[in-house]
Amino acid sequence: MSLYLGDEDEEQDVSIRESHSQLLLTRLQSKAKEREQQSTPSLKRAKETTAEESDKEVQKIKEKEEGEAVQRETQKALVAAGFTVLGGFENKVAPKVHRVLPHWLAKPDVIQRDIGGNLVAISQVQGISSGLLKRLQDNGVHSFFPVQAQVVPAVLESVGQGVLMGRGGYRPRDICVSAPTGSGKTLAFVIPLIQ
Repeated sequence: MSLYLGDEDEEQDVSIRESHSQLLLTRLQSKAKEREQQSTPSLKRAKETTAEESDKEVQKIKEKEEGEAVQRETQKALVAAGFTVLGGFENKVAPKVHRVLPHWLAKPDVIQRDIGGNLVAISQVQGISSGLLKRLQDNGVHSFFPVQAQVVPAVLESVGQGVLMGRGGYRPRDICVSAPTGSGKTLAFVIPLIQ
């Protein structure tokens, strides 16, 4: 009898183990289904977004093809009307234009701003005739302002061979002076004219 009971106990142990295994298996399967259901909506969303993106791309391609078709029809109509159609040009970004100033504007001769501290004696300015120097001194002009000290020699040098012909047979140079009122610009141009 003890043997019989032992077999019965073993059978009960086996059945308990099987039921326990079944229970574990069902729990694992239910957890797997829950996880699958949770991941499925994100997959559906991903599929929906890729579908929307592909629809947008298809729409863009259709719009481009329609635009090209309209252009072809327009060109055919213009050719039929007798107009010459130029094509094959793409819109290009024009290169940026860099301003190039002439040397005399880019790097001018700078004249001192302080008039009183930078006076130049009229005898030190080259090119002025002795008769004109005497007349200037008689009229009370004993020194030139910085503008006059720079401009008078330049003008006299450029017209040294005549008003119509400068150095090398060319026309005399132009001179551009930018200075404030009262700095002596007028006298700087009058002195060469008088000489």
